[in-house]
Amino acid sequence: MFICRACCRRALSSTLVTHPIPSRLCSASQATNAFRSLDSSRNLATAAATTPNAALPRENEATSVSTTNSRDKAIRWKVKKHLEFLDNNYKIAEHVERTLEREDYDEALLLVREATRKGDVTVSWNHLIGYLMRKQRLHAAVKLYNEMKKRDQMPNAQTYTILFRGFANSDHPTLAVSEAVRIYHTMMTSKRLQPNVIHMNAVLEVCGRAGDMDSLFSIVSTADEKLRSPDNRTYTIILNSLRPKIPTHRLPRRKPEEEEDEAEPDAERDPAVAADMAVINQAKAIWEEVITRWRKAKIIIDERLVCAMGRLLRHGGREENDEILDLVEQTMDIPRQDKVSASLPSQERPQPSEEADRPTQVIRKIKEHGRNGPKPRPVGYAVPGNNTLSLILESLRATRKTTLGPRYWDLFVNEYKVRPDKENYASYLRLLRVGHNSTKTADIIQEIPPAMLTPKTFRIGLSCCVRDNLNKHAFANATRVFRAMKALRVPDPMAMRLYLQATRANFRPVTANLSEVDGKFALGRQIAIALDNMWEPFGTLTRSFSFSSIVTCSPEEAWQRSSNEQMEAMAVAKRMVAAMDFVVTEEAADARVIKQLRTRRNILNRYVVMYNDRIHKMENKIKSLERVDVDEGASESRVI
Repeated sequence: MFICRACCRRALSSTLVTHPIPSRLCSASQATNAFRSLDSSRNLATAAATTPNAALPRENEATSVSTTNSRDKAIRWKVKKHLEFLDNNYKIAEHVERTLEREDYDEALLLVREATRKGDVTVSWNHLIGYLMRKQRLHAAVKLYNEMKKRDQMPNAQTYTILFRGFANSDHPTLAVSEAVRIYHTMMTSKRLQPNVIHMNAVLEVCGRAGDMDSLFSIVSTADEKLRSPDNRTYTIILNSLRPKIPTHRLPRRKPEEEEDEAEPDAERDPAVAADMAVINQAKAIWEEVITRWRKAKIIIDERLVCAMGRLLRHGGREENDEILDLVEQTMDIPRQDKVSASLPSQERPQPSEEADRPTQVIRKIKEHGRNGPKPRPVGYAVPGNNTLSLILESLRATRKTTLGPRYWDLFVNEYKVRPDKENYASYLRLLRVGHNSTKTADIIQEIPPAMLTPKTFRIGLSCCVRDNLNKHAFANATRVFRAMKALRVPDPMAMRLYLQATRANFRPVTANLSEVDGKFALGRQIAIALDNMWEPFGTLTRSFSFSSIVTCSPEEAWQRSSNEQMEAMAVAKRMVAAMDFVVTEEAADARVIKQLRTRRNILNRYVVMYNDRIHKMENKIKSLERVDVDEGASESRVI
């Protein structure tokens, strides 16, 4: 069988390798050989197309190996030169620390290994282990610790402290607990180095962060009166470890006709509450041990330990929250303000007579630091601070003893010279809101430093004015709070709504002892004043949407970012329009004021209409863009 000459020429012309043909006509065998060469050349071309670097792996591998070898040689040369000048262990450790600061771990590791041949460089090994722990490389750190011992470098107390503290800060608490407990028990069986109280506390912190209470109490059982005598940090860690297991319960309100000794909440009916009370009782048993050791002058009680116990009591009922005041009196020598006459000055108030609560060491007064210094504190008692102030204010809010809040606040701020922080101010404002004390709220907000003012501050203050609707000065207090909001760069729309709500809610004191016409006119005048105060801040709020920080995004993305704030602003505008309609339709103000309100109402109405049109257009555009994205995604999936 012969093949066409044109077909053979066309087949051979497409090959990568040209095969000579002896004659113009070829036989079938020659054609078959030609097609075989064609297939082989096609296979080679396909392989070359699919793996363009198929012929280069060995070359790349050789290049990478050579690069690695050259880098290793450079590091070894640097290490050799450094060791020529580092003639003592202190200089070696200092150089390793500087090397790790510039993230050159390989050079530091090689230098320490080479220096190990000449002497003891345990401090340098500690720097390496600490570096790995900071990088969350627990396995590598433990491996390096084992290598350190194999190279006859004996770990010291600082080595184990670095390990345990690294385990405590680990992002893998389960793994950290197992390794920390294993190393700790290894230390317990060692005759060379026994764990001390610092090591025990670090392992307790590891177990507490992981919530492994069984391991925690197994470590506690290793305490003794020599190397591992429990201190204030030990008990603080234990109490803080118990606390995350208890969720905070909302305390129900007690009706006036209910008896005082009624349990609240009912532990017998709610298993969760019963379990929580069991934990609190366990914490109370631990606290008895703390007080016993404190009276024997074996430990020092500080604010962290007191607040750890107080936070546990906060999760109980009203009785446990009330015990916080006794706790502060017992450990800080601050008398309960509900048992002290408010008419007496603080210097003349009687002190607690229970001498059993005092430690056995001599109680003497510390000299006062200057005329305006803090109140002298007796030695042995904890020093109150911001954490204690927040704890007391929260317990008073839970027990609804709101009248004691200003007493404790003045005691801490004026006598103990505690500078309130943001959390202290927030806790105090919440307490005043529960007590409907709008006057004190306005005073405190005006005293807060501008750097600590947030939108939440004004929301709490204005909501307090809304609740204080029987106070004839509530509107004036709300106005003081609202005007203080100028410290913010952009007014808060929710606070503006609360201000307008406080204006409408406090109508009873305004209209009391007035006729219907006079009362309506007085309420209208009050609303007009509030609307006039809100006009300029509302303009600042709306302008912030147009002149916000420049961002490289589309109008649709910018709209989605600020849509919630604009919706809140429109809600404020609608409330303002409704208030203006009330004053205008009821003619509850002067003619000049009504004329001004009509003009401003028209402006607000047009703004609301424009906003509604804009939101409909933007939502339709966003939906169309999302539909296009879905269609494009579907088409791409079909192509794939």
